[in-house]
Amino acid sequence: MAEENKNRKYSPIPGHLIFTPIALETLGAYGPLATRFFSEVEKRQVTVLGDQTAKHKLYQRVSIELQRGNARCIMFALKLKNDQDD
Repeated sequence: MAEENKNRKYSPIPGHLIFTPIALETLGAYGPLATRFFSEVEKRQVTVLGDQTAKHKLYQRVSIELQRGNARCIMFALKLKNDQDD
């Protein structure tokens, strides 16, 4: 659903550009288009760089950034709560 919403939102993008929605759930589940996108990136990294661990590194990096984003959201919510309590 999130991927479909992003496709609709960005449908006016010019045809010479490629848009792939990347939808991740808060706990790390990947949407089907995101899964295909990351698989394609991983295949290209293996082909170009010869790095057989590319898939693990890519998913690990994305997971870390997702957790950082989650932490920022929590910290922001706590700050709002503290500001309201004062």
